[in-house]
Amino acid sequence: MNILHITNEFSKKNYSISSLIDHLSKKFNNSEKYQVNILTTSIDKQLFKDEKVAITPLLNWIDFFSNSKVSKKEINRNDVIHVHGIWAPIQIFSIFYCNNIKSKSLVIHPHGMLLNEALKSAGFVKYLLKFFTLFIFKFILDDKITFFSITDQETLAIRKFFPSNKIVQIPNSLPFDLSIQSNKTLKKQFIYFGRIHPHKNLEILINSFIRANLGSEWYLKIYGIRDDEKYRQKIIELIDNNPNIKLYEPIFGEERQEIMSSSWANILISKSEVLSLSILESLFYGLPTLTSKNIDLKNLDDSVVKTSLNNQTIADNFKEISNWSISNRLKLSSEIKEKFSKIYKDFDLKSKYENFYLDKTQNDEIRESKDKELIFTKLIKPKNLNFLVISGVYTFNLMFASLFVIILVLFKNFSTAGEVGLAASFW
Repeated sequence: MNILHITNEFSKKNYSISSLIDHLSKKFNNSEKYQVNILTTSIDKQLFKDEKVAITPLLNWIDFFSNSKVSKKEINRNDVIHVHGIWAPIQIFSIFYCNNIKSKSLVIHPHGMLLNEALKSAGFVKYLLKFFTLFIFKFILDDKITFFSITDQETLAIRKFFPSNKIVQIPNSLPFDLSIQSNKTLKKQFIYFGRIHPHKNLEILINSFIRANLGSEWYLKIYGIRDDEKYRQKIIELIDNNPNIKLYEPIFGEERQEIMSSSWANILISKSEVLSLSILESLFYGLPTLTSKNIDLKNLDDSVVKTSLNNQTIADNFKEISNWSISNRLKLSSEIKEKFSKIYKDFDLKSKYENFYLDKTQNDEIRESKDKELIFTKLIKPKNLNFLVISGVYTFNLMFASLFVIILVLFKNFSTAGEVGLAASFW
């Protein structure tokens, strides 16, 4: 069986999704029964060195129309198409393309992108565009297409938009070396691992740490993946006069594990998450985490400290955590490790995905043979075909020019957008 994973970027910025795909690829490629392939727009070869990855330049909507041959070729030679994400051009193209090929088993893995806070995270205009895209998906997507979710919260979010589709819930994996054990001397430092983006509430995090006024021996260290450059500059200005708050480039592998093993607590107070990789990794090393009440951790709730997103409340939590004695902190670390190991002791990620992939392909083959007659007898009737053609023509005439101008503006092609808008108005 050939399995194709499709993601927007195989990079540091997309690290959580990329590491999951990397983990699954290595697990499945060890078996002769499977061949796992990856399709993306770009790859960080320093971070992911051994991957066999197909690159397609579907970076924007202009490329969508001119450079989709690589995507079609890769999709056509695989049996299961597993799309990670939902908003990037390569993801939307793949979903539309696979939806029309009944011989392909399509799986959509939103990775928290359908949570309410995530939908709103990029501003009002993109929020409207996302809802427009979801409306189109809801109208055209085959109800036999399956969605993957990670938490109960995400399952409800997917069901809100796609009530007829099957949703399979599989918790996040542990894509790091579980054999590594480390006992480091604890340092008085709080750490953050993740993207530099407004969705992560870094301003609230920094202001709360400053308000807590813990003293010169306590540090807040932010290991941030570059995402939103304007927001990053805002963060740099915010911490400029505070020597106890440091902003670092992201780190991975053994260096990251060493920092986690020696820190006092991890902090993640995002607007929403689907069980962040940094929380899982922290709990594995027995590192307590201060996190938002908005984040669904299911059976790991009692291993973290939860807080509301209020400066004073978070500052009080900083004070409380910093006042733990060394003995209490080490005891808590042991309890977290023990509980975490019990939960994930028998967790076999490969078997969970393998059972689904096999079941999915078998069911789709049966469904394909049954659906052929329905396609021709119900959909391609003269009356229905006439309605679809006329509706499509009117929709194209009324909406395409305006939508094209909006897309050009979003990708900062202001001059071209102005020329297209002027030409459309005269036309």
